[in-house]
Amino acid sequence: MELGLAAPDLLPHLLGFDAPRTYLILAQDHQELRATGGVIVGLGIVEVHKGRVTRVSFRDSYGVDDLNRLYPLPPPPFMCYMRRELLLMRDVNWPPDFARSARAAEQV
Repeated sequence: MELGLAAPDLLPHLLGFDAPRTYLILAQDHQELRATGGVIVGLGIVEVHKGRVTRVSFRDSYGVDDLNRLYPLPPPPFMCYMRRELLLMRDVNWPPDFARSARAAEQV
């Protein structure tokens, strides 16, 4: 089934009618390209419950970095070409696979 045909069935789930939902929004700047668009310059949290937005907050991507904690190692090509040894939030979308980038964002 195409997603367009399934969208009406998914909408109540996405809008939190069965349980509250939390979404991570990543804002990208195309001036510094990455595989999924651009470097992540901001991120937001949007919470919805029963069709209503209950919380919205946005932050600069540099504002979430805590260099006193451990971060995952970046992929070897990233370390080689970008010369960075930490995978920070602004760089989680280095892989061209959206699902892999989303999992990396959850870890950071």
